[in-house]
Amino acid sequence: MTEGARDYSGFFRDGDDAIARAYVDRSFGAGAYLDFEPGAAGRDEILVASTASARDYMMQSASCATSGGQIFRVRPSLIETIRPNAFATRHRDLHLCGMNTGMYGAIFELCNFVMAQPGLFRDIGEPGRETATPLPPGVVPGFWLIDQLRIHGTIIDKSLAPSLMPKCPERYHFAVALTLHVMRFVWFHEMCHCLNGHVGALVDIVPSIRLNEMPDDSALATLVELEQASLPMNASAFLQAIELDADRSALWAAFRTQSEDKENVIALQQFDQAQRIKLSLLSAYLITFIMEEASRRLNSERRESHPDSYTRLHNLVRTTASHLLDARTGMQAIFYDVMRELKVLRGAIPSLVDVDQVLADCLSPQFQAVLDDKEEQVETARSYFITFSFN
Repeated sequence: MTEGARDYSGFFRDGDDAIARAYVDRSFGAGAYLDFEPGAAGRDEILVASTASARDYMMQSASCATSGGQIFRVRPSLIETIRPNAFATRHRDLHLCGMNTGMYGAIFELCNFVMAQPGLFRDIGEPGRETATPLPPGVVPGFWLIDQLRIHGTIIDKSLAPSLMPKCPERYHFAVALTLHVMRFVWFHEMCHCLNGHVGALVDIVPSIRLNEMPDDSALATLVELEQASLPMNASAFLQAIELDADRSALWAAFRTQSEDKENVIALQQFDQAQRIKLSLLSAYLITFIMEEASRRLNSERRESHPDSYTRLHNLVRTTASHLLDARTGMQAIFYDVMRELKVLRGAIPSLVDVDQVLADCLSPQFQAVLDDKEEQVETARSYFITFSFN
């Protein structure tokens, strides 16, 4: 599904795979590192395409270096675990990015459900074939399978599965395309934690630190250690600021990938540029919903290391308004088309954000004042981690 492989020599080295495997197995359990060699059992072509695409884009940063001369290197890995998460860290001179298969599963299930709704993407395939069967109370698209496995350890009821899948083959293939776009945003987010200097700044304080898309059991210990450091603000505010910064950079990278026609997945190149940009925006906004639902399933109530999902969404909407709407003709129409799709989707997913409320808060001085404070924190944090960034 991806274009011809590039020459990764010098960027991806022979020992990198062993380093990544050792880190994943040590951190997540023996056998957690996913191998996708040709002919491997259980090989998932969507995962293969997503990871190959991410490696190609990451390789394009091969010439980046810090002001001190450190060369940028990063390797993406897949981790076999049900919990939706992703991470960024560093081992010596090699940055490591990872995505859990649980994250992929949540994204894939949600994207299929999106295309199973006849009112969404009405220009794709035959939406009239979709039945839009109402889901039972408590079932959240993206988390139906995860919740069964989490609670029961197995799939005890498969009867709901057809309701989550589009009937039209063309719409199913579009769901796969949307899945690849959402996964790309996650990969870009983790890569930007590395490129922007977030990882370098924090590894300098806590060598074992791992930045996670969702807080894990080490989050509280990390906060305690960072509180002793000379950060420009308290540790929780700093960690939230770098999450918002990584989201902005990931959205910008996803937009430029399409606006500059740098799509490297052959199956995605068939869509026109406006459609690909629309998918990039929608993907960024949808990931905040996945984070919100994943957050609700955490055992711990201590989530100070990450901003709430509504703030993250508004951070992305602000980035769209300030940097993307004037970057290409027709962007305003694309943005409002995305918001329309989300509004229709909320009819099928009641826990999805209220688009009318989002747009109202965009015009609310009180709410925007809160975001202005977040903006100042990002700028203050940036003055600290910029020393560790790669350009």
